[in-house]
Amino acid sequence: MIYISLLMAFNILVNIYRAYIREQYSLLAFILFVYFSFFLLLYFSYVYRRFSSKEKSLQKDIIGLVIWFLYSAIMFGFVYQFSPILGFSAALFLYVVAIAGSAVFFYIYVVYEEDENERKWFYRSVSLLSQEQWDVISEKV
Repeated sequence: MIYISLLMAFNILVNIYRAYIREQYSLLAFILFVYFSFFLLLYFSYVYRRFSSKEKSLQKDIIGLVIWFLYSAIMFGFVYQFSPILGFSAALFLYVVAIAGSAVFFYIYVVYEEDENERKWFYRSVSLLSQEQWDVISEKV
């Protein structure tokens, strides 16, 4: 994780320098937004995972909304930055993918509540597999 962060910081600094030298201030703002949003997303994902699946609280819902917003903003930001380079149909397709991804993340972090029976069924079915079956599954993957 530390190596990824250092590599990301180095790439960010190089891209900030290039955008500033070329006076591309919108790209500069986008780079800074993605950099800070990424770390905020890691932090809020960590906080969200600390809640139990049964817990229902306003704080958990707000954190889920923040995670959804950050994912969506990053996806739409990338589409917005790369759409002038691509043709109209490719840009339109990427906007559709960003909308679909945003809808999926909204469902996962805001709407969907994991049922305890689903979790028990999953763990029970996984525990019934023998070691030989796990070996076969891992070879196929």
